[in-house]
Amino acid sequence: MAGKVPGSEHPYWSNLLGARKAVSRLLELFQERDIHATWATVGKLFARGRDDLEGFAPQVLQQCESKSAGASRLSLGSSEEEDPLHFAPGMIQQILAAPGQELACHTFCHYSCDEPGPDVHSFKADLEAAQAIAERDGVRLRSLVFPRNQILSSYLPVLPEAGIEAYRGNPPKGMYHLPASGPGRYAVRAFRLLDSYVNLSGHHLVPWSSITAEYPYNVRASRFLRPYSRKLKALEPLRRRRVVQGLRAAARNKEIFHLWWHPHNFGAEPEANLAGLEAILDEFEQLREKRGMRSLNMGGVLDCIGIGEDSWEEWPTNEHE
Repeated sequence: MAGKVPGSEHPYWSNLLGARKAVSRLLELFQERDIHATWATVGKLFARGRDDLEGFAPQVLQQCESKSAGASRLSLGSSEEEDPLHFAPGMIQQILAAPGQELACHTFCHYSCDEPGPDVHSFKADLEAAQAIAERDGVRLRSLVFPRNQILSSYLPVLPEAGIEAYRGNPPKGMYHLPASGPGRYAVRAFRLLDSYVNLSGHHLVPWSSITAEYPYNVRASRFLRPYSRKLKALEPLRRRRVVQGLRAAARNKEIFHLWWHPHNFGAEPEANLAGLEAILDEFEQLREKRGMRSLNMGGVLDCIGIGEDSWEEWPTNEHE
């Protein structure tokens, strides 16, 4: 967020600081409801401080940081306690200790592929750095979420070389394959906002056959869980219903409904956001009981590949279940 939030005077600063509490609350909720989630984590957050970071950063780090306006504006602290926005090894350990949670890659330095600057070779160096710092903590990253959802086909062959088996792709229609910046960005953003409340583009369900159609595996996103908005409070029932309808459709069709958001989306208005999420999970509980719907993280999807969408009762049990 450095390009958009240059310092503590920005109104969104509270969201960033609030993300830490949001992570803890979400982990508690997920454990209580037996929800398996993937946490796409920037490699730099594994570092214990500025000196530790320098030991893992590839030479390409300065290049890829220059692609994000303002990425170098904020100076780095010496530890997580001093600099809780740049370093989060303690939070990462919280996630690793929680049942059913997968730690995934979000590149080492929040590498935005579809912007001027470095190329595929520097992208590979970035992923290798992310794997190296994760492996120091005993973690092998299997899944990737591309920063800013900037996915280029020419970059995909690099993923298996860096040990990545799956990535979260974009929905195939409804302006979700178009960038939310540049020419036409206002139309794209307006469509996506309206689509969060009214069904304009469908539910973007993910058939199992579509995942196995290519490698690395594309576990496409279905819906972004837009955060609670006081300005749009009157539309809150529509926001929740939009997600619930997607869950119901996935249960009927025995397909995947891939819901995602950022922890900092819950950084402000945490109670309202958590209440909205709990209402969605109430519906999921019913679908789990009545239709056998399951909660899987991206690694769990990888473990299930090859079983088939018509054999839910044969799905393997994860170690935490």
